[in-house]
Amino acid sequence: MKCMKVKENPSDDWQLFYSSIQGFEYQPGFSYTLQVKQFDVPNPPADAPSIRYELVKIVEKK
Repeated sequence: MKCMKVKENPSDDWQLFYSSIQGFEYQPGFSYTLQVKQFDVPNPPADAPSIRYELVKIVEKK
């Protein structure tokens, strides 16, 4: 399973992120700074995340 490395703040350590971000398609070889919205998923299935993420904008791509 592929994942992304993320941090919420510049001073945070990197964490592995296994969920998807709706509206975002990663292109290998680039580093991104994203703005996303987080939504609670009511009554998620047992094998699904309880939070979903949606892309607001790509702040930086390098």
